[in-house]
Amino acid sequence: KDTLSELGFARCNISFLKPELSNFRYLRYLDSRDNNVTVVHDNIKSMIKRNSIESYFAGNPVCNNDESLDCKPLCTKYCYSRSHATNGYCDYQCNAKDCNFDGGNCLL
Repeated sequence: KDTLSELGFARCNISFLKPELSNFRYLRYLDSRDNNVTVVHDNIKSMIKRNSIESYFAGNPVCNNDESLDCKPLCTKYCYSRSHATNGYCDYQCNAKDCNFDGGNCLL
């Protein structure tokens, strides 16, 4: 919990996030898309906001009733970030028409 900065567990059939996740003080990225998460504890939502964590929840039942979470789908199922196009590299997960071929990085 004192060193983890990125945590991704998309498509793993997870049904809940333990409130203790809010103790990960250096977390800056959280991808829990396409699981079965029905509720996100207020401690986790506060941490996401407080630390400006890049977080994704699309494809979870919690998106049906919690507008405070980022539930907008990314450009592809396996693209990992909305800011992928700014890194200058062709990320194969985002190399698709809907991702503008990784923001043009894959066209170079």
